[in-house]
Amino acid sequence: MGNSTNQPILQGDRPLAPDGHDELGFKDLSRVLAEALSRRSAQGGMTIGLEGRWGSGKSSLVNLIVQELEQLDEPRPTVLKFEPWLIGNRDALITSFFEELARTIAGIRKGRGDATSASVQAAEDLAKKLRLYAGYLGALAPAASLASVLNIPGSEVASRVLKGLRSFSKESKVERKPLVELKVDIETSLKSMNAPIVVFIDDVDRLDPGEITEILRLVRSVADFPNVTYVLCYDPTIVSEAVQTTINIKEGVSYLEKIFQMTARVPAPEPFALRRMFERRLSEFMTIDDRAKAGRLAELIDVKGGAFLPTPRAVNRTLDALRFVYPTLRGKIDEPDLVWITFIRLNSPSLFDWIERYLASMAAVSSGRVSVTKESIKDEFDQLREILEIKANDEKIRKLPDLADYLPGVDTYNLNRDDHMPIYRLVGEPDRARAVANKRLSSPDHFRYYFALTIPSSAPREEEFREFFTAAERGKEPLKSFLLSKGTVSAGPMGTRLEVILDRIRTGSTEALSPIAAKATLFALADVLDEPELLKEIDSFLGPQLWREAELLLPRLKGALVGDFQGAIVEAFAQGKALGWLTDLLRHETLRMAATVISVSLRRNGFYRKLNWMPSFP
Repeated sequence: MGNSTNQPILQGDRPLAPDGHDELGFKDLSRVLAEALSRRSAQGGMTIGLEGRWGSGKSSLVNLIVQELEQLDEPRPTVLKFEPWLIGNRDALITSFFEELARTIAGIRKGRGDATSASVQAAEDLAKKLRLYAGYLGALAPAASLASVLNIPGSEVASRVLKGLRSFSKESKVERKPLVELKVDIETSLKSMNAPIVVFIDDVDRLDPGEITEILRLVRSVADFPNVTYVLCYDPTIVSEAVQTTINIKEGVSYLEKIFQMTARVPAPEPFALRRMFERRLSEFMTIDDRAKAGRLAELIDVKGGAFLPTPRAVNRTLDALRFVYPTLRGKIDEPDLVWITFIRLNSPSLFDWIERYLASMAAVSSGRVSVTKESIKDEFDQLREILEIKANDEKIRKLPDLADYLPGVDTYNLNRDDHMPIYRLVGEPDRARAVANKRLSSPDHFRYYFALTIPSSAPREEEFREFFTAAERGKEPLKSFLLSKGTVSAGPMGTRLEVILDRIRTGSTEALSPIAAKATLFALADVLDEPELLKEIDSFLGPQLWREAELLLPRLKGALVGDFQGAIVEAFAQGKALGWLTDLLRHETLRMAATVISVSLRRNGFYRKLNWMPSFP
């Protein structure tokens, strides 16, 4: 993927700018809709619905339509974008709308450059009428719903309406005039101006149910003026449910059909269009030079992108989440794993939380110092099935191999079986070493990066490995000082930092040991492993955990020393001061040798063939 190292800029939930790159194929549709709006607005007003689910790109499409309208030849309609969501006050919706409409009308002639003193005066007079009309409606709003403003029902409501009008007339010092007559004056003035206006009202579905209903009443009854065309952008499901709740009707969809003379839908993206859009934008800030890793990422986007990237908003939201953390994590994590866990975090928070708990437990289990009870495994497994909505003993077998691709010790086949516990499975040392070396999500040293932008407290730091190898190259004494300093620092449930470092060196997850470093390591261990400050935690059966880690490291040292290991081990036993560890090591080696001799003898005598069994040791 791309190799840009610039700090990525968060995009937020911003629609496509009018001059932005159209990646979703909205350009042709915006041109068609702009031409239709231009023709229709010149003939008379109407109300159009632009429908689409949240995040489908409605606002981006509106911006493109506005751009197309502004590029049309004269006479072209004047555009007004009204954003009720920014007002945040139901009572102010009407006043704010008419104020913006009045301001727009007052500036029409001046903006076109064909203004005369008469036309300018006419526009200003019309603007005053609109503000007066809004003032009347504002006075009426507390007394009656806007649906009843022009047809006042009942004597009680009528009395309150008239009281509101008298109050408004007195405060504003204007002559009282019948509301219907004022509306007729406005309609006549709009016709004579012959200046079509297209009003875009975006984010209708972000309002509360009462405000949604007020907006619908506004465009259908209160402000249904000639030469004014309304385009409302909304999610039809949300708006119809709001209408049903507010007006207490059963068919919200039927109500919307009475409001809108025509509706248009935001087109669904072409197959893979959103995934390709995500991939292109991701490559602008995420660097992947490894072909195998880049292939894994491309496969992840293609396979999972359809579910996790259903809308342009989901694409932008996911990209912003990655833009925020990736500069900090670059070089410390596996990029495909980071994208996968980001998909999970944004789309299934409960699964994300479960994964974080599970990886923390597995990191402790991998140390060999702790174990998980069967009851705990069962509880965790039941939680996972509940999150994934998998029922026990369901006839349909659910397979979710992607979890096994990212989480250690997980077998995701047959999750519906109560007798199958596919989590906390044993992870072999080669698999764990590869996970650590590749900084995967499954690595006990790196998983915390994916959740908290830092490594686990128990994980060894890269600088600690550098210190170890530097000291080992310098000789036994410098390395002894390093071992003693790390042997007293706690690594939580993983023991001490020294134990963790020895474990990682043993599993091959660090740089290769030179013969000089390997010999210095052997001699340093033979000198310090009996020091009291290093042996605070001793298993009653197996002895000190540190001794076990050092013993398990010997095959790695043998591999580095090649033919010189026998002489080095003899020298370590002859000069080493850690007699307790060396004696324990000799005892274990003697037992292994005895077991091997006995096993070979029994095998030669045909003992195992008679039992139809073979031992696990050589």
